[in-house]
Amino acid sequence: MPEKSFLILESNLTTADIKQITSQWDLDPSIFANPDSPVEIARFIPLNSTVLVSGHLLVTFDLKKDAKSIEQELVPVFTIFDQDHLFIGSTTQVIEIDTDNLKIIFANLFNQLDHINQKLNTVKQKIDYLDSVARETTKTKELKKVTDLTRKLVYLKHTLDDQTESLRSFGKYLEKNQLASSADIASLMTKQS
Repeated sequence: MPEKSFLILESNLTTADIKQITSQWDLDPSIFANPDSPVEIARFIPLNSTVLVSGHLLVTFDLKKDAKSIEQELVPVFTIFDQDHLFIGSTTQVIEIDTDNLKIIFANLFNQLDHINQKLNTVKQKIDYLDSVARETTKTKELKKVTDLTRKLVYLKHTLDDQTESLRSFGKYLEKNQLASSADIASLMTKQS
């Protein structure tokens, strides 16, 4: 991928943004079926577009800060690219730290994985604490908290499992087209696991 030639990074993705990008790049609007929901499906697929040459869609997940529930916290991140275009959009924060499109994609993926891994560590610490408290008491309050945290872990694990296959396919694409080194791809997959 060349350095950025046509770049759109959209934090706080709106319906108007989606309409604009689908119209501008001749994309099927259904790829944004659930732009703010964990029911979106992680995937890496080729796109049909008269504008993008061999365009692809990568859908991964990030965590939105200050959400009240795990369903509101997990949000999809849409990465659409070809050799000359890059769009990364989400209802959470998207970052730009470089001028190279592939480095921008990797930076966002690593950022997302850092957020999820931090969340997993926080949930684990809370479960460990509540587990020790629950062994000393029969209070329903602590047991309910353990149940809530377990539910979060199930959501996060399901998301990571789905996302692993998408990132594996993305890595194979990058390697086949000699767009990234095997070390960069291995680093991404290690972070994912």
